[in-house]
Amino acid sequence: MVKDAASHEEEDKKRRDEIERRNKLDNMCYTLERQISENKDKIPADAIRTIEALIKEGREAVEKQDDAKVTDVLARLEKEAHAMATKLYETAGGAGASPSATPGGDRPKGGNGEGKKSDVIDAEFEETK
Repeated sequence: MVKDAASHEEEDKKRRDEIERRNKLDNMCYTLERQISENKDKIPADAIRTIEALIKEGREAVEKQDDAKVTDVLARLEKEAHAMATKLYETAGGAGASPSATPGGDRPKGGNGEGKKSDVIDAEFEETK
């Protein structure tokens, strides 16, 4: 039995890698579909069409269990997903950023809370038993 497992180890590893790639592609397709539906107004139409075509191609590759196609579509889809994320990030950063905003947020220069209004009240207390 151990010899049997050892003789099929490489085959099993290859099969596991193929399954992991298919799962990764399927998960990426689902995630991108959700991102597109949530941010349709922020993504250019040509980028949406490209990604949707790749999603369709990816789903077909997963269905047919064509590992070469899965690998190819996964690489192209990751590239498009990064481009889309960059555009979304630029849109979100460009709309909310003000010229006087500091990279560290709106923390005061002292860093110890000086000059910032707070609802926190320092107090001492004693516990009675």
